[in-house]
Amino acid sequence: MKDGKDQLGLTRPVSNAGVSVAVAEKARAQRFELHIALRYRANGDTQWRKGMTKNISSSGVLFQGENWADPSTPLEISLVLPKQSAGASAAEVVCRATVTRSERCASDGRSPIIAIKISRYRFVRP
Repeated sequence: MKDGKDQLGLTRPVSNAGVSVAVAEKARAQRFELHIALRYRANGDTQWRKGMTKNISSSGVLFQGENWADPSTPLEISLVLPKQSAGASAAEVVCRATVTRSERCASDGRSPIIAIKISRYRFVRP
């Protein structure tokens, strides 16, 4: 590695002594494979769409939705988390999010897959 570039030509930080400095890769948030029904809608829409989560992390949700949503579309998501322990009630989580990617699954007739990044959320207890 010369001049702070790796084999692919990507720039890496180099110390004053010319020695390469390790670049810490951003850790991806742990994902939990949970299948929870949700509802979602684009900001400003009055009609809720149905979906089912595929996985959830602290920063986002991957779900199969009823309708397509373009990347960068702001969404409102509502889902009910299951009870955590005996006697505890389930909690509804309402999120503001942005679509980061969408995949159409028209060839096999399945609903689209939508990935969102959560920007804000709040818990609503029954």
